[in-house]
Amino acid sequence: MNGYNNGEIARSQRQLAEALGTTNFRAIGKGIAELMEHGFIDVTAEGQWKARQAREYRITFVSTKTASATNDYRTWVKREKSCADTASAECRVAAQAASSPARKLDEAALARIAANRRKTAKLAD
Repeated sequence: MNGYNNGEIARSQRQLAEALGTTNFRAIGKGIAELMEHGFIDVTAEGQWKARQAREYRITFVSTKTASATNDYRTWVKREKSCADTASAECRVAAQAASSPARKLDEAALARIAANRRKTAKLAD
């Protein structure tokens, strides 16, 4: 951004990686998505892979040639994460237990499971 090109800031992930001195494209993509989610930047033009054109971005807290700043970041609200997203880090619940309902097995199913157990599992019981 040079002060006059807001809304026309074209940067690819490769260019950002070179500027930051990294090759971690996953982190760069995640960072761009997070900036967009929080309302700091907005996409003004989608990139075209075959034409080798990068996306164009607009910084929301700086005015453009045609529009004033929208300050979208001010309206951002932190969304609550589910227990499955955090995978027991905050909820202290296993991800499998948080994401799937408990299944009840009938007597026939329990008998089949017991019959097919390994010998070492039978010894441990």
